[in-house]
Amino acid sequence: MHTHFITTLLDIEEIEVYQIEETNTHLEIYVGTPVKDQVCPCCHEMTSSVHDYRTQRIRDLKLREKYCFLFLQKRRYRCSSCGKRFYEEYSFFLNDTKGIRKGFFNLFY
Repeated sequence: MHTHFITTLLDIEEIEVYQIEETNTHLEIYVGTPVKDQVCPCCHEMTSSVHDYRTQRIRDLKLREKYCFLFLQKRRYRCSSCGKRFYEEYSFFLNDTKGIRKGFFNLFY
């Protein structure tokens, strides 16, 4: 799979592409990020303890005249110090816009 080409095309260098599915109407691109230490938003201690995962659909720009959806495997961490659970931050994702990527949002809003 040409994952470097896809991450360059989407302009998101920090993701890993796991799978691509194409239908008559749209593309589905399954992506995630590498596991790395995170800072707890509550106590500001470092943690690498992954609590769970969930997949979120993110609407993106059309590719090859087809709708494109990114399926991001979001990771939730558990702080080893205070027990707080929190999602990692994504530089390319707008959390308050119901699944719209920043590049998409900047072009149309």
